[in-house]
Amino acid sequence: MQRWLKITAMSLALLLPAFWGMHGPAFAQSKAQQQPAAAVVESLHASLLSVMKNAEALGYAGRYKALQPVVTEHFDLAGLARSSVRGYWDKFSAAQQNTFIQDFRRLSIDTYAQRFDGYNGESFETLETSDAARGYKQVKTHLLKGNGEPVSLNYVLAPSEQGWRIVNVVAQGVSDLALKRSQYVGVLKKQGVDAFLQRIAAQVEALPPVN
Repeated sequence: MQRWLKITAMSLALLLPAFWGMHGPAFAQSKAQQQPAAAVVESLHASLLSVMKNAEALGYAGRYKALQPVVTEHFDLAGLARSSVRGYWDKFSAAQQNTFIQDFRRLSIDTYAQRFDGYNGESFETLETSDAARGYKQVKTHLLKGNGEPVSLNYVLAPSEQGWRIVNVVAQGVSDLALKRSQYVGVLKKQGVDAFLQRIAAQVEALPPVN
């Protein structure tokens, strides 16, 4: 938890291309309007707080299992996986695309299970929701440390057939998607798709067990 709070300020949020379903953006937008974007973020925060408060009793596996459905529901993980490798996505075979999405999902859930591993009086505060490009929403929040010090957490959400889905998290000005793109595209450019997927698979293999 603490190592995550020490992230230094960098770039602003990157607004991603939308990943529309077969019904198009208008249909996705109407579905998303059924639940405010802020409600999605606040649901995620409520789950994170619950896990933090019970972190020791749950252990890593328990935190992972508790957060798995929450992260899967509230994030557009398939879209994030695709966007994180930029133009290289079309160089993946269909089987490789599916494998990478599954590994990306596993790593994403692990990130939250690892980082939110204790509670020291933290709380979350929703500040405002604003419109962004392409019909997206930005939800600005703070993670308040036990001493009241705020940590900026801004979420970018895109409309989908299932409602609003998180497509980027910007912590203290650092775009999580931008960091992944920098790391992933660098490997893809130098080593190619097969080597990249092998490295991702090795990272997944090294994760703590959840069974």
